[in-house]
Amino acid sequence: MSRYVPGLVSIITPSYNSLCYIDEAINSVFEQTYTNWELVIIDDCSNDGSYDVICAYARKDSRIKVFRMDVNSGPAVCRNKAMQIAQGQYVAILDSDDIWMPGKLDKQLSLFAQSKPAVVYSYYEKIAEDGSRDNRVIKSKQVNSYSDLLKTNSIGNLTAIVDRFLTGNIQIPIVPAHEDYAFWLSLAKSGFTFMCLPEVTALYRCHSNSFSANKWKVARSQWLIYRKVEKLPFISSVVYFLQYFLNGIFKTFK
Repeated sequence: MSRYVPGLVSIITPSYNSLCYIDEAINSVFEQTYTNWELVIIDDCSNDGSYDVICAYARKDSRIKVFRMDVNSGPAVCRNKAMQIAQGQYVAILDSDDIWMPGKLDKQLSLFAQSKPAVVYSYYEKIAEDGSRDNRVIKSKQVNSYSDLLKTNSIGNLTAIVDRFLTGNIQIPIVPAHEDYAFWLSLAKSGFTFMCLPEVTALYRCHSNSFSANKWKVARSQWLIYRKVEKLPFISSVVYFLQYFLNGIFKTFK
């Protein structure tokens, strides 16, 4: 029998110096219409006072579980630690600077009963660093195969929910960058099915100094994933890289 609790959603939140945003992230969980959740927050050695804020929330609601890393380790390591702690059948990732819409969990969980997908994800909206919105909606494509996902990362990390009754224990690959993309590729390559809810369920905060804002680093990381992680032949890597690049241009103007 699985050790995971049926119906429980474990929300995974790595946090590092998130004082400016953590209130909004946590409150967006409180505002969910689906209430059978636990929020597992891993603090990655913050020094801005955000850890104390998170602990204050945890003292008020036993569904919030807070752990602190011994050394700064990065988001992938924090997420994996949280997944080891998490008790829920479902796992969802919410970064400490992002926001969920109130009906997100209810709407996405209802899709798991339709065709038993392993992963349900959705559209999301980009917001400015200060939280302002101007309708920059990313309409994620339906993933039908591993090949589809190689062409473009259709899955916004902050929107996805994974059913661990189907996938079993899951861990995010520790790679130089694009860990979330490598994670979705690993699930698709294993034959797990994906389903997209064509609706915005989350707000993704854009930062001017983020990794994704540096297009050269993103391109280099993408190439390394094709060649070093997925070990694709050179020609196949070139073809997929060009498709990914063209899809990326489209997303840039969103």
